[in-house]
Amino acid sequence: MKMVCNMDRTKYRAKPNPEQVRKIQCNLEKPQEIEALELFNVICSGGSFRAAAIRGNSDSGFISQQIFAVDIDNAKGKEPIPESSRLTPEQAVEKARAAGLTANFIYPTFSDSPALRKFRILFLLDMPITNLELRHQVADYVTNIFGAAADSKCRNPARLFFGTDKPSILTNTEKINSIEKIMPLLPKTPKIKAPSKKMEQRKRGTLYDKPKKAHSISNIDLIRMGNIEELKNRLGSRKTRIFDNSEDFLKYVYSELDIAELLEIDTPKSFCCIFHADEHPSASIFRDKYGNQRYKCNSTNCDVNMNVKQIIEALQDARSEYRAFEFIKAIYNLKVKETAWSKEQTANIDSIISCMTSAAGNSFSEICPTAAKTTRNATLIYLQTLNIARNNIFPEPIENSEQNIIFTMSIRQLAKAAGKSSIDKVSKYVKMLIYHGMLEIVPDSEIPQRLLNRANAKRTGEKHCHTNFYRIPSWVYRRTQFIEAQGKRWKNQNYRLNGISYELFFRNEGAAMAKKLYPQTATFTTKAGKEMQRTTTRKSNEMTLLLSGIVLEQIQKLGYTTEANVINEAGSRTGYKMADIQLKRSINEILDSYGLKKIRANKAIKEQYKIISNGYPLIIVENVD
Repeated sequence: MKMVCNMDRTKYRAKPNPEQVRKIQCNLEKPQEIEALELFNVICSGGSFRAAAIRGNSDSGFISQQIFAVDIDNAKGKEPIPESSRLTPEQAVEKARAAGLTANFIYPTFSDSPALRKFRILFLLDMPITNLELRHQVADYVTNIFGAAADSKCRNPARLFFGTDKPSILTNTEKINSIEKIMPLLPKTPKIKAPSKKMEQRKRGTLYDKPKKAHSISNIDLIRMGNIEELKNRLGSRKTRIFDNSEDFLKYVYSELDIAELLEIDTPKSFCCIFHADEHPSASIFRDKYGNQRYKCNSTNCDVNMNVKQIIEALQDARSEYRAFEFIKAIYNLKVKETAWSKEQTANIDSIISCMTSAAGNSFSEICPTAAKTTRNATLIYLQTLNIARNNIFPEPIENSEQNIIFTMSIRQLAKAAGKSSIDKVSKYVKMLIYHGMLEIVPDSEIPQRLLNRANAKRTGEKHCHTNFYRIPSWVYRRTQFIEAQGKRWKNQNYRLNGISYELFFRNEGAAMAKKLYPQTATFTTKAGKEMQRTTTRKSNEMTLLLSGIVLEQIQKLGYTTEANVINEAGSRTGYKMADIQLKRSINEILDSYGLKKIRANKAIKEQYKIISNGYPLIIVENVD
């Protein structure tokens, strides 16, 4: 059975946070046709939906409805209702049956618990309802039959429903509710909820709820004048909002602060631009793909595209980003926690950034000359990592932090900050930095559960963004010694970016190093429930054996070989890319296993082995020392 509704297939394993809800809203703007069982599968995979087919995100975009959903929360607000009024799924099915309805699908919501059952019931109709008045009647009827146990706020067409991370309770598509049989059961006078004042404002284009007052001086002029007190009276909150770190503060500023309210704009989708003489509306306020509010003018004479901070900077002709943020904090009563601990860690990060960017004196290239060369291509990634860490400093140290900052970061987030499109390449740069001791990945076992839950809640449903926690060690003397030593080891092992993998470090430095760099994937659980260390695959072992044979064969024939010759020979059999990658991973193991070494072919050695080539290539020979 096919029906039309609004649906988002993004999988969530917990109730979406506000930022994720905004993304869901964007994905739900167009209705789509779907089979009933497919919809149920989407819901049980953590997808979201609207029961009605809606054009846009408001009730005014109602098209039709064939699915009716009722939340059984067994609570009023946050307080549970008396136990005698609560309903179990079985009791709810019986109540529906007594009222002439068949429950077609029941699933527990994210907040369901054994102590207080919370679930959602879906009723399918044999045909869609296109009359809005009739739709309201049916919604009222199916909600009212469950009494106080039902959430009365689920009646409006544009209501957003989340999926679940738990198995369904009931699935029944054999008997579908007939609208013809439901009609006689409906009350003669429909209970149609009058549009709220907030809804009426949104229909007119207003993004905010506060009634607009007539002012002799506009907010725009107050911003230009820097009149904090008056803006605070109009916009601010009496209660101070405090953020743990700069990242949380910035997310709130860019996504939650209402540009339309700030600039006193009633029709945010189309209005005259405030930055040029605009006779015809050419500007709009919208949310970008990251959920941030933006001000954009489409006029060729202007073409601005700003966030709220940039708007304030432009109106004030500001010369300091810091002062713009302080202005925002003042008018909206916002603060970022600052403690002795956070000040210390900020100073540590700033010291490392200074060392990385200094051209002389206490520069990285002077303190760690070898490591500075081996990591030179990862410098941009490291600086962006330091910036992310700086914005994620918690007010107090985390348990097991070893007095160093611990922060969370996804590779996608880092790649975006660095302007890199290859997530795989950025991930390899991160492993390079960890190997050198400039960054440390912290196993989940060392992170308090509350922080793990918080980090996972922020990133649920995103791709390429496993929530890893990292530690930035302070660059004390012993640390810089270690970084330089690792740089020398990297150089001596002849590691290269393309070869970086779990297998490379497992083969060359053992399980401990491989686990240090890949703690989340270093082990796996067998079907018997036993945790095992990852080793190398049969295919890679076969490739290594093939490469070893080619190396020995060429040395026996010529007295030497080169990596390029080995790749050419092996590539003709297995593919050149595969041969190149596997040789990078296995070359040191092959050298150690067969008593070989790599040397630079100087003029004398080239004559000895009759090598005809430009320059002084690296060759592989027997180690006879």
